[in-house]
Amino acid sequence: MHSCVIAVVLLFLSADPLLNAQTQPDRGQADFDQLYEFILDKYGFDQVLVNGVVYADKYWKKQGHQFLGEDRPYTGNLFFRGKEYKGLEMKYDICNQQLIVFLRTSSIQQGIIPPDDFISAFTLEGRSFSKMEFQGEPGYYQVVFDSDNLKCLYHWSKETMETAGSENYKYFHYEFSDDKKKSFLNINGSFGPYKRNSSFIDLFPEDIRPGIRHFMKENRIKVTRCNDEGMIELMTYCSTLLKKTETP
Repeated sequence: MHSCVIAVVLLFLSADPLLNAQTQPDRGQADFDQLYEFILDKYGFDQVLVNGVVYADKYWKKQGHQFLGEDRPYTGNLFFRGKEYKGLEMKYDICNQQLIVFLRTSSIQQGIIPPDDFISAFTLEGRSFSKMEFQGEPGYYQVVFDSDNLKCLYHWSKETMETAGSENYKYFHYEFSDDKKKSFLNINGSFGPYKRNSSFIDLFPEDIRPGIRHFMKENRIKVTRCNDEGMIELMTYCSTLLKKTETP
């Protein structure tokens, strides 16, 4: 884990009375001392993420969770202010569209939310995500395929519903939907959504649609069910067809 992430966690741990109040005084100080020594000994001090926010899960009672994939940290890299920080533990909250970076020692795990404005991209165990703008709305998109003339992008989200208890017992409970995916193609700079095979094919130039349709039929491809590897194979074929139409 890179020093910048650890440094900002250290700053917030020292400044956050609520966080320190959650443990007994002696144990809290011991944990802090351990974290402090761990940081200085292994990573030094770097304040590039100093404006990050200490993470606290606001969904106290919940069914399901707000994260992409499983409710656990994934190892990946963060591209922040033009620098790459490797080997971080992160969760991607697709309900609130925010990234959480975790620090872990033998007795402490703490997360921070880096300033969104300075994040350009990140990876989570082989899946790449970039910040892009579509119809005036910036957001994180999974980059499934990326070539000079063709990109395949997914935008992930979740919906949440808040429910209350009975008249005699008041509480709030949050339920999360399954992961929701919106799919897009960027063809030579033209950005458009698709939902099924027909709308996928219609985004391409008319003269190569028959070839794409034939390839998808022969390989029994359904874009609504296709995994990342299958989409990469399909997009590689489509990119090759596009290049042939561009060759004088």
